[in-house]
Amino acid sequence: MDWPQRNWLDSSVENEVLKVLHYYQERQQDLPAQGFFEEKYCASFSEYQGGGYTDAVNSGTSAVYIALRALGLSPGDTILSSPVTDFGTISAVILNQLNILVADSMIDNFNLSLKEIKSIHQKTNHSLKALLLTHSAGDPIKDIEEIALFCKEQGLYLIEDCSQSHGAEAVDSVGVKKKVGTFGDIAVFSTMHSKNHSTGSTGGLVFTKDLNLFHKIRSHSDRGKRFHESDFNSKDPQHIDFSALNLNSNEISCAIGSLTLAKLPEVIIKRRKYLSLLQTELMQADLPLEIAMDLESSSPYFCPVLIKDKSLPIAKIKKALRESHLPVNTSYDFLVSTWEWAKSSILNFNETPHVVNFKEESFNLLFNENYGPVQAEQTIELLRKRICYGD
Repeated sequence: MDWPQRNWLDSSVENEVLKVLHYYQERQQDLPAQGFFEEKYCASFSEYQGGGYTDAVNSGTSAVYIALRALGLSPGDTILSSPVTDFGTISAVILNQLNILVADSMIDNFNLSLKEIKSIHQKTNHSLKALLLTHSAGDPIKDIEEIALFCKEQGLYLIEDCSQSHGAEAVDSVGVKKKVGTFGDIAVFSTMHSKNHSTGSTGGLVFTKDLNLFHKIRSHSDRGKRFHESDFNSKDPQHIDFSALNLNSNEISCAIGSLTLAKLPEVIIKRRKYLSLLQTELMQADLPLEIAMDLESSSPYFCPVLIKDKSLPIAKIKKALRESHLPVNTSYDFLVSTWEWAKSSILNFNETPHVVNFKEESFNLLFNENYGPVQAEQTIELLRKRICYGD
């Protein structure tokens, strides 16, 4: 079986790293934080998002932590979380001493909807302070604009977690496609090695369209520094507003980020094209499977596939898939309300039946932008054997 790797760590990446070293060698400077290559990368990302302000940080987890700090949430406040997210995201919430309410997903999907948000908001007697919502698998939340409007009406902050959905788009009220991350107050991105655009081993971005929020974001990402003040002196500890961690990115990571960001549109096109081909072949093979994501607006990270025929021996099929040569995850365990270690911070533990059912009745195909017709044919062949014969 031929399953090509991404191989994004090519000679172009090597050249970018050398550019960074040569740039500072020529100037006889040490590698700084908040330097030339970070400024270039953040400006490019802000432009990609349609305008705004971006700070590059050392991880997606740090990005979430900074976003929560920048919004000024207090210990004991309650936030609403998507049912599916990374454990680093929830760790950042817990480290901010916040309580968590977990919204359920839509039926047959990992993403939530406004309906579920409104239901929880009413049950809590309007005590929520913020929403932290994940666009899962690269699939944009369908009604994210309506959710953003609801948040404004109710005085709620909205953080969009776009870690799996770089470049995905949602349609606004007038039919215009907008990038995810542009609907809420703050957006966070992980740029670790597996993401559709990457800064290397690990990394993150914090994005906002609000300049005042951006000033707070920058301060919280770098030890409380007052970067926005004209007389700021980084050598004077009296110019620090509050205690904060050093969560900066670095020049080499940002140079890599600029390079992979420029390639992102092509990556998205190739990933969508592969899944569209796979969807067509699934239909032609008449298999009881459905790709559970919007291929026209997504930036596919992985591909959730629903087993539509509930009379099939689903557990047996998933076991057979695990034992096959197919790149697949048959048990996506990133369901927040099932994590015992976070139980003390979750106010509605284990109360998300829709997402649990979807996890049990689906599996995730793993792929990358180098997959094509050969891989689609191999995938259909393996799925047909496992679905029809369970072996």
